[in-house]
Amino acid sequence: MGLQMNLVAKCEVRNRGAREEVIRVYYESILNVRGLHAMPLEPILQAQFDKLSLHCLSTRVRAAFIEGRSCAVAGALIYLAKALHFYIGAVLVAKGAYTYLQMYQVLNLVVFTVSIGSQLMAITQIIAESILAAHDRSQPVNLGTMGSSESQGIFHPRI
Repeated sequence: MGLQMNLVAKCEVRNRGAREEVIRVYYESILNVRGLHAMPLEPILQAQFDKLSLHCLSTRVRAAFIEGRSCAVAGALIYLAKALHFYIGAVLVAKGAYTYLQMYQVLNLVVFTVSIGSQLMAITQIIAESILAAHDRSQPVNLGTMGSSESQGIFHPRI
């Protein structure tokens, strides 16, 4: 689960970078709209925007494959745990070490535990996005004020 979450987090970082590049080109185009009308730069910025949009799309499609694997891994964990338990349980019941009731109780515990883990796999993308958002939100708060003159005024905004 940790490996899958790391992969999803890396994909989210790549997707965010690609989206920010598209947003940057769009913002520059809107900001310099008069210059675009005065000079023949519109086709250049349009080509740059199209190229970055296609790159953003391709990174998102690649990430969708990795994020989609979370559901497959979650389902596979449940079925693998059941199959392994049925095999080991059958061997232990055949040897007389377990009764059928004990095997069934252990099966319920294993399936319950694995199903909780598989539900966590379904939200790995949300967890990765939340971690990145929390990191982005903490950066302005952790900026140092040594050497800056902004905090010497009489008005101090609340952080």
